[in-house]
Amino acid sequence: MKDKSLTFKLKCRMKELDALHRKITEFGRRTGLPAKSVLEINLALDELFTNLVSYGCAEGNEHFVRFSITLKADDLFIKMEDTGTAFNPLACIPPDLTCCLTERAIGGMGIHLVRHVMNHLAYRRCGKVNILEMKKCLAGLACGEGPKLPAGMKKTSAD
Repeated sequence: MKDKSLTFKLKCRMKELDALHRKITEFGRRTGLPAKSVLEINLALDELFTNLVSYGCAEGNEHFVRFSITLKADDLFIKMEDTGTAFNPLACIPPDLTCCLTERAIGGMGIHLVRHVMNHLAYRRCGKVNILEMKKCLAGLACGEGPKLPAGMKKTSAD
């Protein structure tokens, strides 16, 4: 039986992006995830990790981010935990996609991407730890019943 879970920790440094991509890609191969899903997961985690390293980790302090990934039936659950600055990405105002690109405010597109490729997102701060939980439905456009969402997790896209 294939191991359908993966937990790993990375330092909050940009040079760790390659390791993040390798781990996600290998997990996708090992569990038979569709290539499109692996690409979307890599894009979302790249964006979240880059934001964390760029804005959430104070220089001079060693910070780590822990990823826990579990595949259950047709649902992929990802938990990202870090001790960086408190930041709830779900509180960000969605970008105005109706205005011209040159008139659009800077920022917000990465979180928009994450919201678009993940079906459910939930954030909480527990002590000094940011916890972002994500769910990606892998069963096509309709998200199956699958496991129950953790308390506080909200649906972010239409099924």
